[in-house]
Amino acid sequence: MSTSTQAAFRSRLPQRRPAITQTLYSDNHEFTVSVGTDPNSNTPLEAFFCARGKSGADLDALLYDAGVLLSLAVQHGTPIEALRDKMAAPASPIRLALEMMHQLQQEMSQ
Repeated sequence: MSTSTQAAFRSRLPQRRPAITQTLYSDNHEFTVSVGTDPNSNTPLEAFFCARGKSGADLDALLYDAGVLLSLAVQHGTPIEALRDKMAAPASPIRLALEMMHQLQQEMSQ
């Protein structure tokens, strides 16, 4: 197992930043996703999920963890398209959030 002596660069966001929130549906579940963007470039760099239903439910916990992992991956430079293209289910909450992030990224680049 090799180890790297270089730390991966992470794009850190300021405490207050713009975000876009949408309600999405996947497999008969309603949830919201908020995508936070870098205020200077409008690049999407984080995602927060909230499942509609009981707080503390398994889906809520899984979506929270997915948002953390997704955010860290993007902040460390993993392309949104690479993550999106590897998702198995086209209508999963994570894939839908990545589609939303991809769309914001495309709008930003125009």
